[in-house]
Amino acid sequence: MLGCRVFGSRNALLSRGSTARPAAPRRSDLMAPADRQDSSDQRENPDRIEPTLMAEPTDSAEANEPTDDRIESDVERVREPVSDRMRALSQPLRPRTSRGPACSRVNPVDPVWALRQIAFQLERSGAPTYRVRAFRRAAEVTSALPAGELSRRIADGSLQALAGIGPATAEVITQAVAGQDPEYLNKLLGGAEPAPASAMRDALHGDCHTHSTWSDGGSSPAEMAEAARDLGHEWIALTDHSPRLTVANGLSMERLLEQLELIGQLNVELAPFRILTGIEVDILEDGSLDQRQDLLARLDVVVASVHSKLRMPGREMTRRMITAVSNPHVDVLGHCTGRMIAGRGRPESEFDPERVFGACIEHGVAVEINCRPERQDPPDRLLRIAAEMGCLFSIDTDAHAPGQLDWIGSGCLRAEAMGIEPDRVINTRGADAVSARAF
Repeated sequence: MLGCRVFGSRNALLSRGSTARPAAPRRSDLMAPADRQDSSDQRENPDRIEPTLMAEPTDSAEANEPTDDRIESDVERVREPVSDRMRALSQPLRPRTSRGPACSRVNPVDPVWALRQIAFQLERSGAPTYRVRAFRRAAEVTSALPAGELSRRIADGSLQALAGIGPATAEVITQAVAGQDPEYLNKLLGGAEPAPASAMRDALHGDCHTHSTWSDGGSSPAEMAEAARDLGHEWIALTDHSPRLTVANGLSMERLLEQLELIGQLNVELAPFRILTGIEVDILEDGSLDQRQDLLARLDVVVASVHSKLRMPGREMTRRMITAVSNPHVDVLGHCTGRMIAGRGRPESEFDPERVFGACIEHGVAVEINCRPERQDPPDRLLRIAAEMGCLFSIDTDAHAPGQLDWIGSGCLRAEAMGIEPDRVINTRGADAVSARAF
């Protein structure tokens, strides 16, 4: 990860007045549909965000609250290059005085924004899920309070009596409402060096590969979209998993149709920002795809990825991948080797890159440059082959949480290092062009 941006514009949140807070997320958008199934499937899904990220605290708020020592470790984890754009957004934290005779004082920093910003920075740095959960849960609780109750609870000292609010999150809220810069957030944002300039990053309009609570992500589609918008994107593709990947709560046909309806509603609310409909569809052993063809035809973006039988012989894997990218509905070949370079690690799948990348060129399918730190897929030697052959590319975060959307910079730098120009990257196009496959 090189460089980061601030999630959520304070100006956007506060333009509705000093007392305005974002509306509480709708239940249907916040929670994954109820038909989550237990899985005996042993396929590995290392990208998964624990479902408890959005759950009620199991014991007390303090169990999930960061201590002073943990705050310091969070600060060290987040210390990395920060983009000039982020610095412009984050200095100063306190918004300007509102205009008009009724508002002559300095507005407080919006506490919901501050809590979500902390969660965003922790997510992008790979902080433990429970630590992120404390701040996202506190933001949900705070945003749902009736008008005036937050100030009353701060005044009478009962803020921590709310389930989901503990000492650290209460301190952030109290400092924000008082018009102070929350110390926790200041520590996370401070001390980083500017990120390297990237013409590729400046050219991107969107992200073709993201996940939500509808499969194995940690945040709702609305929250993912708002984070992408505030990072400067014009669109994202929501590509939750397909039904065979039960370990990731893959979407059945019925749930996919429900999600399409939700995306339509969100696009009205978020316009001109746009959520493209999509799926990360499993490539099955014979190369067929794990969803009905008529449904795939309705989607704006189809990312096809191998998640099972990763160790099959190279000749069979080559045939499997060629069959998949030959499908007329496939737009992107996702994380082509399946490798993991962190944790326990996982070796690359074996396949003939010239034949697979050649099939991608023949059928107009982009090769994904996956930006997840533990993937960085394809590895440099294969990325170089694809670049020299003339492939199209899609630089994607494969984000499972809002903060992970900021991982896109690493893929941009890798592409530039290989001499890949922006006109060969499909997410430098607008939403209409991507939807129409006008690559």
